[in-house]
Amino acid sequence: YKQYLDADFPRLMIRFEDLLFHAEETITEVCECGGGTMNSVFRYVEDSAKGQKGPHAGSAGFLASLITYGNRTLRMNETLTTHADVEYFR
Repeated sequence: YKQYLDADFPRLMIRFEDLLFHAEETITEVCECGGGTMNSVFRYVEDSAKGQKGPHAGSAGFLASLITYGNRTLRMNETLTTHADVEYFR
């Protein structure tokens, strides 16, 4: 991710957890940042945004992501798999 941090062009970095746990508020802020506005109705997509074919087969949807990222034990054991991962996210 260092290339993104060091890029010399404008960029917006959003934590996945903010999209997962505070989706409507986060998307509203992103829209406003880009000069737009949110639609009046916010809708969650429950299926995996990546689809279920090819390299993305088995990708987590909304509920599976909530279960994994909302549970400290699952998050630490399945997502942050190395000591370097854990230290980076502290």
